Amino acid sequence: MSIKNYIYVLSKREVFNYLRAKYNTHVVLTEDMMTLEQSSSTDEPTTDYRELREAVQSVIDTMPPKRRSVFCLSRFKSLTNQEIADKLGISIRTVEKHIELALRTFKEQLGSFFALFVGWFL
Repeated sequence: MSIKNYIYVLSKREVFNYLRAKYNTHVVLTEDMMTLEQSSSTDEPTTDYRELREAVQSVIDTMPPKRRSVFCLSRFKSLTNQEIADKLGISIRTVEKHIELALRTFKEQLGSFFALFVGWFL
C-alpha cells in the first residue's frame, strides 16, 4: 500500500468519524431537548430543567451582544463557525474565541449545573 493511498483512507475515515459524531450528537441533543420539552409541558415541570433553563438564560443575558449572537447561532441554530463568521462579518478565529469565552462563562457561573449544561448544549 502506498503512502498516498494510506493518507487517503486515513483522511476519509477521519471525515466519516467526524460527521458521524456530529450527526449522533445532534440526534441525541434533539431527542433530549424533545424529552425535556415534553416533561416541561406537563403540569409540573421538573425543577432541575426549569432551574437549568433559567440559569442558562441568565448567563446568556449577561454576555456581551456579539458573544451572545455567536453562541446562539452556534448552539441554537446549529450554524458552523464559517457560516457564523460570514453572517456576522467576522473571522472564524473570532467566532471560535467568542464560543470559548461563552463556554468559560457558563462554567464559571453555572457551577453545579455545568455538567447538565454540557450534556445539553455540547
